[in-house]
Amino acid sequence: MLIEILREKRDNLIKGWQGAVRETYPKGNRIKFTQRPQEFNDPIGHLLNRDLPVLVDLLLDGDMDKPELQAHLEPLCRLRSVQDFTPAGAMGFVYAMKKLVRESLSESELNEPGLLAELLAFESRIDRLAMYAFDLYVSCREELFELRANEARRRSELIVQHFAEHGKEAFTERVDPPEGEKPAVTNGHEGGEA
Repeated sequence: MLIEILREKRDNLIKGWQGAVRETYPKGNRIKFTQRPQEFNDPIGHLLNRDLPVLVDLLLDGDMDKPELQAHLEPLCRLRSVQDFTPAGAMGFVYAMKKLVRESLSESELNEPGLLAELLAFESRIDRLAMYAFDLYVSCREELFELRANEARRRSELIVQHFAEHGKEAFTERVDPPEGEKPAVTNGHEGGEA
């Protein structure tokens, strides 16, 4: 019974969820949401329009193990993993669906026999979605940290290689500034060593 009620309210749930995600971004943020988001002019809006409707349908169907779930949840998690969110802030958008579902139900609907048990079962689907989203988020963060570590390692190797090829002189040779600029001050003396 609950699923049938929610299917009738599907479009409002999607719009509400999209709005809840947008609200997680600071006011006056440089991110501008557009009316017709496309992948490059509004990547967040594009993902919200493309992926949240599918996630709502998967929640309504109750099939939380489909590869389709990962295909539509991972882009949101990946995007939010590189933005300025705490882990809870980044993945908290999933729980907004619980509030939207409860607010969409009238008091008479909530008083229907058996509906409360169905609501709790539906909310456990949302909890599973949130746990899966957090796993994806952590995986994306680990990938980001690995990329950063590899870049730092690569830079260190280049410095060592440069030192091995050019010796101590590679780091102490004087480099004249471009014409018209003052020479750099090193060790308190203009132009390098005293």
